Amino acid sequence: MKRTISILAAFASAVGAQAAVTSTDGNVITYTGGITAENRITEDTLWTKDNVYILDGKVYVTDNATLTIEPGTLIKAEDEANALASALIISRGSKIYAIGTPSEPIVFTSVNDPMMTASEMSAYDHLDTGEWGGVVILGDGLLNSDKEKDGEDYPNIDDHVEGIEANDYTAFGGTSNDNGQGIFRYVSIRHGGQALDADNELNGLTLGGVTDKTIVEFVEIFSNSDDSIEIFGGNVNPRFIVSAFSKDDSFDWDSGWEGYGQFWLSIGANGGTAGSQDHGAEMDGIVFNGDNIVDEQRGLGTIFNATIIGPGSASGVSEGLFEISDDAGVRYYNSIFTAFGSSGHVIDIKDDANDGLTEVLEGDSVPRIDFQNNIWWDFGAGADPLDWVIVTGKDNDDNTILVSDTEGDIIFSDASHNNNVEDPMIRSISRTNDGGFDPRPAADSPAFSNARYAYPDMPSIMPVDYQGAFGSKNWLYGWTKLSKDGYLVESIETAAARPGALSANLRVPEGASGTIDFAVYGELPSQFLIRATGPKLADYGVTADLMDDPMIVIRDFVTREVVAEVTGWTDRKDVVDVLSSDVGLFSLADSESRPTNDETSAVAIVTLNPGVYTVTISDENGGGGFVQASAFNIDL
Repeated sequence: MKRTISILAAFASAVGAQAAVTSTDGNVITYTGGITAENRITEDTLWTKDNVYILDGKVYVTDNATLTIEPGTLIKAEDEANALASALIISRGSKIYAIGTPSEPIVFTSVNDPMMTASEMSAYDHLDTGEWGGVVILGDGLLNSDKEKDGEDYPNIDDHVEGIEANDYTAFGGTSNDNGQGIFRYVSIRHGGQALDADNELNGLTLGGVTDKTIVEFVEIFSNSDDSIEIFGGNVNPRFIVSAFSKDDSFDWDSGWEGYGQFWLSIGANGGTAGSQDHGAEMDGIVFNGDNIVDEQRGLGTIFNATIIGPGSASGVSEGLFEISDDAGVRYYNSIFTAFGSSGHVIDIKDDANDGLTEVLEGDSVPRIDFQNNIWWDFGAGADPLDWVIVTGKDNDDNTILVSDTEGDIIFSDASHNNNVEDPMIRSISRTNDGGFDPRPAADSPAFSNARYAYPDMPSIMPVDYQGAFGSKNWLYGWTKLSKDGYLVESIETAAARPGALSANLRVPEGASGTIDFAVYGELPSQFLIRATGPKLADYGVTADLMDDPMIVIRDFVTREVVAEVTGWTDRKDVVDVLSSDVGLFSLADSESRPTNDETSAVAIVTLNPGVYTVTISDENGGGGFVQASAFNIDL
């Protein structure tokens, strides 16, 4: 049996079924939600860009099914309030492969939005909000607590999505962070956050128990009534995340999330009929007022290169930049924070915020609340940063553990933390569609010259030579609503020429391997389709002995670290077929004119940071033979 053992490419099969479709009107396909079998998507399903999909209620993907969404697909949701609010929910055990591209993003929006293709401009703007629910992805990653405190002891804790009646399909959490939930990339989620009841709305994107085997990057949440993105437990590593005009918190985490984030942007709403932003970020460690989880999954979220722009220091909005509570682990490095009008605080470390300022991880003492090498500027809380931090932390016996504000003031009073109060010289800030927003620092900004906190050596973190979410390149262009609908300063950038495809024919001796090397250029990561084709070549007149069971190993050329190791492809058929077709590759499946059904060639779909990579191809069973190696940049 073929198997997949990849860090970055673990995919499920897809057979194109359309379970749960309730009506079709031309190219408009409606799914009526519900938890009954006839309403759930229980088989592998492909959504294509030549259709528009309507979510009418809560549409669940269950029973280990995979939903694959083509680049450029538009999904709309009915505007039904309270318990009927529409949402797409990927239940625990199922997967989603929503793989857009910079030129063809996948768009989720309200049915009231007049756009009818994902590439259109829309008359809907930042004042239109709360018209449907959101997207929910649930996994079996580790949690440290549940809302009702009725789950099993760690590490067997389950919880359910807030505001939705608890059922088997809203549960998340599990016993390990080993399983992935798919890929969610170049996706724009717009005008959501509809109220479920008096106290609950849906986040634009909810990640519950999602793990680092899941790729979540280049995601825009635009004008959401609740939090833009909230992470509950797990250790997923979201990067290139955009929160535009959220009416609650831009970023939120809870339940012991232990991941890393990088390149997060928030631009805050500042009033009007749609309301204003709450916090830039709210960080919680546990979801109940009970005993803290100690020496297990306390949770520790670490963010590099955020740019968090509030609603304006003179906006009259009273909430602060950060709220930290319930034993949250919070670390921000190499970031820019600006433009919050607050009532006396920038960072609010609440009661029960932290059961000790440090913890021991793998024998080393690490800080649990840590801000280093950041730029802070333009806060309504006053000019003295020592007045910005409010600390009321207590333990669960109501004993003060942060003795005074002094311990919080260390963020600014200790020069070794390199927290500078200075103008980051952001090029242009605007909160309306007047073509006036450019979040990049000016060329002479201190963001390019300040000292930076050391980056960890891990695939999801890119070392860069600037603070904040942007260097000289604005990665918002082309795929976000901010870009398409006139919020950004017009781009004068020209795309550098980059190789988009590489192919080589290799003759590999028995027991040996062949290699190809290629480079990923530019400032941004790219997604690649990498194939090692053997048996299918017989359909194209290749008469040489063909490699029977190709296996792909992708390594960093410099460090030799393995990025991915992959065999087979039929366990992720839909996404492989879609992306192969997009780059002009022939299908590996059989057809009338090409009868070989090649189930043993290898296909990897991986996100690669800028750098040089080596692809090694060998026969999984030690054989040899002729094999075609190819690598295609999907993002071009």
